[in-house]
Amino acid sequence: QDQPSQLSIETAFGKYGLQSSVVSTDIRIKGDHRILGNYNTTESEGYRNNNNYKRKGFALIGEHKVSNKVRLSWIANYVDLLGQIPSSLNLEDYTNDPTKAAFTWQQVNGFEDYTKFIAGISAAIQTSDKSIWKVSLFTNSFDSYESRPFNIIEEDNSAIGLRSTFKQSINTDLDINLGIEG
Repeated sequence: QDQPSQLSIETAFGKYGLQSSVVSTDIRIKGDHRILGNYNTTESEGYRNNNNYKRKGFALIGEHKVSNKVRLSWIANYVDLLGQIPSSLNLEDYTNDPTKAAFTWQQVNGFEDYTKFIAGISAAIQTSDKSIWKVSLFTNSFDSYESRPFNIIEEDNSAIGLRSTFKQSINTDLDINLGIEG
């Protein structure tokens, strides 16, 4: 029997301005199609100086039965984060003022700010009772800016790829797997 679709919402509040929310869905259509979704946010002022934190993200996952021999699946995940860095304290500061940020990190308002994105789609094709062929196309990107006392780090990377595998079962104890990725 088909499972019903679901929606859940969670919210939390805490010390130092903590606010966190998560919205999740599980959508099912006739047992052949399913979409999972998640959106989340977290914000905090932090216990220490130079310790603010903001994170937002979403994830989507889909599974689709195209036929008895073909299944499609896909994923998309995105994160946007800004986190200040108070860094380490010496024993005197820790003992007398533990909310303090490390001097050099406070001076430059040290932080990390980045976005990440990952996505992919995959097909699994049952070519016979004992063999399956899988093909996946995927991409990712990462864009980051980090302010530190001794330098600035900037990264901007992205990639795209393709993976193909073939599995042949010879008997219950032996499978042959072949694959390529680029």
